[in-house]
Amino acid sequence: MPSLHESESKSPPLAVDIDGTLIKGDLLFEGILRMAAVSPLRLLSLPFWLLKGRAALKRRVALEAPLPDSSYQLNRDVLEEIESARSEGRDVWLATAADSHAAKPLAARIGAAGLLASDGTLNLSGEAKAEALVRRFGAKGYDYIGDGRRDMPVWRQAREAVGIGLPPRLARRLREINGSARFLPGPGAVAPALVRAMRPHQWVKNLLVFAPLLAHHESSPLVYLSALGLFAALSICASGAYLINDLSDLECDRRHPTKRRRPLASGEISLPAAAAAGFLLGIAGIALGVGVSTEAGYLLLLYLGGSLTYSLLLKRKLFLDVTALAGLYALRVLIGSAVSAPLSHCFSPSPFFFFCRLQS
Repeated sequence: MPSLHESESKSPPLAVDIDGTLIKGDLLFEGILRMAAVSPLRLLSLPFWLLKGRAALKRRVALEAPLPDSSYQLNRDVLEEIESARSEGRDVWLATAADSHAAKPLAARIGAAGLLASDGTLNLSGEAKAEALVRRFGAKGYDYIGDGRRDMPVWRQAREAVGIGLPPRLARRLREINGSARFLPGPGAVAPALVRAMRPHQWVKNLLVFAPLLAHHESSPLVYLSALGLFAALSICASGAYLINDLSDLECDRRHPTKRRRPLASGEISLPAAAAAGFLLGIAGIALGVGVSTEAGYLLLLYLGGSLTYSLLLKRKLFLDVTALAGLYALRVLIGSAVSAPLSHCFSPSPFFFFCRLQS
C-alpha cells in the first residue's frame, strides 16, 4: 500500500463505494440469498453471528457464501466516472462497508489500485470509512462516489463529492457541505418495476378458483363474489412468491440473455425492498383469504409454502418439479372449493392427476 506521502504526490484518487454505487445491489444481502439457496438451515446462524457485530456477520456470510463477481451488473455511470479518472492519471480505489472477502473480486474486476473494506472486526461505514480515507489520503485528498445518508461523513472530508440516485432532500444537504458536489442518476421509478416483478399477466392461472363453482353449477352472486375475493387473495400470494422466486434465481437471471432484464436482475428494485414486498404480499394475501373463509386461509398458506418450497428446493429436481407444479395448480381448484359445495372424494384428487399429466 502506498504511504500518505506517496499519495499526496499524485492527483487525488477517486474512491468508489460498492453497494448501491458500483453495483445495483448489496453484497451482504446477496450473500444471505446465496446461503438460503445453498443451505437454508444455515440462515439460523445469522442472529448468532450478528451478536458479534455487523462486521463479524459480514465476514461469516462472505466466507459461507462466496459470490462470483461476474454475476454483478456494474453501474455504467460509475464506470464512466472511473474511466474518466483513469484518463487523468488518477488511481481508483474501492471504499466499502462490505467485507473485504466479498469486495476483492470486484476490486480485481475493475482494476482498482486498492481496497478499503470491513475486515471482520471493523465495520467500515460512515465515520469509520471517512477516517480510513483521511488516514490514507488526507482531508480533502480524495474524491468519493456514494449513494446514501451513511456516506455523509465521507463526502464531508472529500475534495469532490459525487452522489448517485440521491433523494432531493439528501442532495440539498450534500450541496450544503460540498458546493462542488455532482449527481448521477439512480434507478428509475420503483412502482412500475415492482408491478412488473409481480407478474400480473400470470394471474390468469388463478381463474381456476372458479372451476368448483362452475362444476357445481353455482348460481349465487354472493358465492361468486367470495370466489372473486379468493382470486384476488391468491393472486397477491402468487405475486409475493414470484418476488421470492426471482430473488432465489438472481445469479442465473443475471447471466440469462433475456431474464437479465427482469426488475430484480437489472437492479431496478433493491433486493431488500423486493424481499420485504414479497413477505408483505404473502401476509396480505393470506389475511384477505381468511377474511373470505378460514379454510381458504389455510389453503392459501399451504399454497404459499408450496410455492416457496418449489422455488428454493424443488424446481431443479427432475420429476419433483412436475409434481410440485401439478400440486400448486390443484391447490388453486381446492381454494375455490372453500366457498362452493365441497369437492367430492372422487373429484378431489382429479385436478392433481390432470395437471401432472398436463405438465409431463
